[in-house]
Amino acid sequence: MRTLIGGLGTALLAAVVIFGVSGCGGGGSATGSMGLYVMDAFSDEHPQVWATLYRIEVASDAGTWRAVFDDSEGLAFNLPELANEAAFLGSADLPAALYTRARLTLGNTLRLVDRNGNGSDAPLMLGGGNGFGPAGNGTCTVEFPIDCTVGDNGQSDLVVDFDLPNFERVGAEIRARIQQGDRNRFHAMRKHGRLLGRITNLEPAVGFDLVQPSGRVVRVALNDSTVIVSAANGSEITLANDQVVFVMGTWDPDARILTASVVLVIDLPAGLPRPSHVRGTVTEVNAGERSFVVEPANAFMGFRPMEKKVKVTTSATTVFGFIPRAPATFEDISVGAKVDVVGAYDAASKAMVARRVIIKR
Repeated sequence: MRTLIGGLGTALLAAVVIFGVSGCGGGGSATGSMGLYVMDAFSDEHPQVWATLYRIEVASDAGTWRAVFDDSEGLAFNLPELANEAAFLGSADLPAALYTRARLTLGNTLRLVDRNGNGSDAPLMLGGGNGFGPAGNGTCTVEFPIDCTVGDNGQSDLVVDFDLPNFERVGAEIRARIQQGDRNRFHAMRKHGRLLGRITNLEPAVGFDLVQPSGRVVRVALNDSTVIVSAANGSEITLANDQVVFVMGTWDPDARILTASVVLVIDLPAGLPRPSHVRGTVTEVNAGERSFVVEPANAFMGFRPMEKKVKVTTSATTVFGFIPRAPATFEDISVGAKVDVVGAYDAASKAMVARRVIIKR
C-alpha cells in the first residue's frame, strides 16, 4: 500500500539552493562562486521531519563531479522550520560553465515526528527509479538534472526541491522525489545562515572571516546584539583567531555577509562531542524543578530529537541571557517564548541538560 507523506492539497517544498554571484551567461576560464541554501514548506501532518545532508556535488555534461558542500558529520535540519526562510549553508568556487547535473549525499533515513509526538525513523527507498542509490555507511545518493549557468558576472540560482507532497510510503520505506525547483520563491524569502568554521582576520566587535571545513571563506559581521557563548560552560567569551565556532545569523546574499546573532565557541576538550543545540518554542515551565519543555523548530550539531518535545533541565551553573544581548534569569522563561538551548542531551532521561539558555525578545 502506498500513502503520501504530506497532507493532500498542501503546497509542500523543501529545497537546497545553490546561488552564484558569478551570474548567467559568460564562459571561458573565469571562476565564479556558488552559495548553498535549504528551504521548505510543510503540512501539519508531521511538524518535524529531520533529514541529514552530507554532500552536494554538481557537474556539467562533459565534466567531473565538483563538491560544493561537505559536512563529514552531516548537517541535520528540520524541513518544516524552513517554511518561511532559506538557510545559507556556505559558498563554493567553481569554473564558469553550464552545470547540468546535481548529486546529493543524504542519510538514508528520515526521522518523522507526527502531531501526537510519536517519532520513528523511516528508510528511504533506494533503486526505485527515482534516482536514489546506496552509498554506504548509512548514506545514499540521489542524482537529478539541473540547469545552472555560472558565468563571470552577475548571479545564478539553483533550487533543488524535496518534493514532499509526492513522497510515498511503500511498506516501511519512503519513495522520495527530488528535482530542480522554483527560483522565484527562493528570491522572495528571508535568508539566514548557520555555519561551522575557524576564525581568521578577527576585528573585535566588527567581524571576522570564517574558514569552513572545506576551506571556503565567509565574512561574518558582529554588532552590539551578537551573543558570544562558550560551548563548555555557557558563559560569555571573548573571540580570538583560530577558535572553532558555530555561527547563526542573517545572510545578505548581495553583500555576501553573515550578520551573527549567536556565535557559539566550540571550546570543549579534544575528543568530546559537540554540544547539543536546539531552537524552538517553550510549551511548559516547571518553576519548582527549574525545568521547561521545548517543541523544536530546529536542532544543530547533529542532534535530532526523537520526540515532538524536549525537556530541558537547568542548574545553578546554567547561564541565561536574551537576544539581543542582555542578562536574564530562569524566571524570564515563559510559555510561548522562543529559545536557543545549548547543552548535553541525556538519551536515558530524554532531557537536555542546559549550559546556556538564550531567550529571544
